[in-house]
Amino acid sequence: MEYINLNSLTKKYQTPEKIRQELLLRYAPITASDQLIVTDAMELLRGEYLVQEALKNGIRFLPCRRVSHIKETKNFPKRILLELTSECNSFCTMCPRNSLVRPKKHLESNLAKKVIQECAEHGISGLWLYYIGESLLHPDFFEILEYCRKYDSLGPIWLSTNGELLDEKIREKVLDQPVDILNYSVNAMSEENYKKVTPLLNFNRVQQNLKELVRRKSKLKKTKPVIRAQMIEIPYVLNEIEEFKKEFGSKVDMISVIKLELFSQGSGNTGNETPNKYINKCNRLEREDFFIFSDGSVTCCDTDYNCTFNLGNINKQTIKEIYEGEKYQSLIAEYRGGRLHQHQLCSRCHDFDL
Repeated sequence: MEYINLNSLTKKYQTPEKIRQELLLRYAPITASDQLIVTDAMELLRGEYLVQEALKNGIRFLPCRRVSHIKETKNFPKRILLELTSECNSFCTMCPRNSLVRPKKHLESNLAKKVIQECAEHGISGLWLYYIGESLLHPDFFEILEYCRKYDSLGPIWLSTNGELLDEKIREKVLDQPVDILNYSVNAMSEENYKKVTPLLNFNRVQQNLKELVRRKSKLKKTKPVIRAQMIEIPYVLNEIEEFKKEFGSKVDMISVIKLELFSQGSGNTGNETPNKYINKCNRLEREDFFIFSDGSVTCCDTDYNCTFNLGNINKQTIKEIYEGEKYQSLIAEYRGGRLHQHQLCSRCHDFDL
């Protein structure tokens, strides 16, 4: 569930009216009546009355459904998650990186730029400059981000961080050269529970870095990045979620409380080892996302963090060649034919409907 700071709603609509209406037609029927509908750019599509009533009653944030316009692409992924590094300064207990067997390394900068250029030429609906790893550890992160800004056909550009590295110097760079959406992992609201989730990082520093980022952004009157603070529904922090909402709901632009996905807990600890006998619909494949890892290997599902599908490698192929290649097309044909559960990875997956 996401919540939006009502002060972060913009009155400057960039999304064309036709697309806004299409988004409403698609999402209004499946969105609860007490939820706002907003775009990635913080544009309000539905819920003006809810906003007015909330403000009258001193309520500063409301639940929302954030919706994205997904452009049609021809023989090309719709969105790209580009892992700039699989290195990390943390060891979060719920992270699938703990089960990583592929190399831990930075993506070569020239290779990252090659990917970005190809994505821009085809036009995509979103570029995530992370997957597993802390992207701010990449020595050329801001150079790569600057390269992204040469193009206007990449969709929203995302960064996710654990916040440890966001000292004053990095905060200034993040605000001077912003991504569109910055996801900030808060993880817990007490030092005791934070250490259970993220034992290597400093709770007070991570909390203070977020507050200083928000303060500085407000002082500079910046609209970007959209700051999205996040907690995950880990059993021992559930009693801190309300405190998280109260503390940050009216400070950052958005807050997010997300489900703990079973795949991130490793194949031996999902809590449900009954194999799938049939997968009618896999939302992850339906999205047509590609995940490009720091060694150049490519997959099409975020549960495949060790790249067992191994659709190809951008060191040797273009993204389009991989999309049109036999491995990916065969996988999609198996999915359409109801045979996806025959893959070991898919037979054990219980997150295909997320």
